[in-house]
Amino acid sequence: MRLLYLLAFVLSLAACKKTAPPVSPSPPPPTPAADRITDISLSSTGVKTPKLGFMSNYLNKPSWRNQSFIDSVRKLGLEIIRYPGGTESQYFDWQTGRSIPTSNWSPTGLQNHGYIGTVPHVSYPLAELKYFYDQTGVKPIFCLNLLTKDLSNQLQMLQTAQGLGIPVEYIELGNELYFADADFVAKYATPNDYVTDIKNNWIPTLAAAFPAARLAVIGSFDLNVDLNGNPIPTRISSWNNVVLSQISTSHAITFHYYLPPNTTTLSNPVIPQALAASFKHWSTLKQATLAIVPPGRDVYITEYNLNDGNQTQYAIASTWTHGLFTASLFLQMLEEPSIKMLLNHQITGSPSFASLTSFTPYGDTVNNRLSAEGNAMRLLHQVLIGSDSCYKLQFSNNSTIQASGVSYPGMMGFGVIKQARKHGILLNLSEQSVQVNLAGLASTALQFEQISSSNPLQKNIDTRQLTILRGSATGSIIIPPYSLTSLTP
Repeated sequence: MRLLYLLAFVLSLAACKKTAPPVSPSPPPPTPAADRITDISLSSTGVKTPKLGFMSNYLNKPSWRNQSFIDSVRKLGLEIIRYPGGTESQYFDWQTGRSIPTSNWSPTGLQNHGYIGTVPHVSYPLAELKYFYDQTGVKPIFCLNLLTKDLSNQLQMLQTAQGLGIPVEYIELGNELYFADADFVAKYATPNDYVTDIKNNWIPTLAAAFPAARLAVIGSFDLNVDLNGNPIPTRISSWNNVVLSQISTSHAITFHYYLPPNTTTLSNPVIPQALAASFKHWSTLKQATLAIVPPGRDVYITEYNLNDGNQTQYAIASTWTHGLFTASLFLQMLEEPSIKMLLNHQITGSPSFASLTSFTPYGDTVNNRLSAEGNAMRLLHQVLIGSDSCYKLQFSNNSTIQASGVSYPGMMGFGVIKQARKHGILLNLSEQSVQVNLAGLASTALQFEQISSSNPLQKNIDTRQLTILRGSATGSIIIPPYSLTSLTP
């Protein structure tokens, strides 16, 4: 600013004194030096880019006729939507588009999740799904109701959807029925009961009716304790072995990944400690899930996100750190060739999870603004969708961060090739800026978009509180601390 004032003063003198020599314009200020410099290159082998998308929860979704919702969905760049949701899908009546009222639940006594049958919400029938598909081109994965509906009913739903012109390409055989909830145990007393029903009834019928559809069975966690150190019931820890040893005719198995941030307190979170948790827990989950899946069986991650506190009190959820956390988990999952689908939980809902904010719970949405995490998902999807394969980026001079006994990289990234041109995504998890030489991606200019925050721990924010820069870079680019950057030709 002082240079501008000085220049204005000199120019005014020049105007007053005609004999004064012309003043040369001041050079632009130099680009600040980065803390580190690194080269990047694509790894020699890639993995097939998974299908990307979101879970939708009919209990708190906006009307799909809401244009701002449709516009935001387009920004998020998804390919797959999970219909009608997760746990709530097991109480869903597709013919009304609403929950089955609790008064109509089984007289044998369904005891859990009673709120699902009582809360008001927007109707979510197949006609709305058809409208959504026509507007966006996003295909559904149908999460079938195995709890309060039967095979005949769900088969009719899929046939009706197909008759409307909705693609029936992905079918999920229930949601989290491995939990020891009374409702689930009443339906399937043991994992063997689920397997017997699926193997003898659901898979043969659905495979005959929809031979081109991919059928996914429920997967659990082969662990004795959960990520918070709590004991896991035998029903959950034995589930995978029973399913995988007896069902060989499904095409895929689903897993859900929710990682706690391990922050010290809700009131005093620590960014490196939270980010370290993503790497610590993913290592455990990878071994407990992916390592046991037989070769040739696809893995669908139909829910993943940060699991931080509860729906109203949390340490880093709804902050930009939340976006960094989820992005780091996403990039780690992207390395796994068996993962063929990645669905974030979720589009709308509590700020502790949602990619769209400003919603009215159990009602319509007025302004569908992208949350901090929603913006991270937007950038990741933007780079990856449309590519066949993705390649992990290698850094010549990467930093290693130590926190809570965990080591993790300061920089992460992936590259893809679309129409013979390279695109990239760069994630800086460190508090240092990094100068990245771009020769490994392109010799010509690349367009970039960078997202960061002046306060990565500010809660309940949307696009307006983030720092978003767009521009063109040739040769190299400065990557700010705690940021996500997309690079496109």
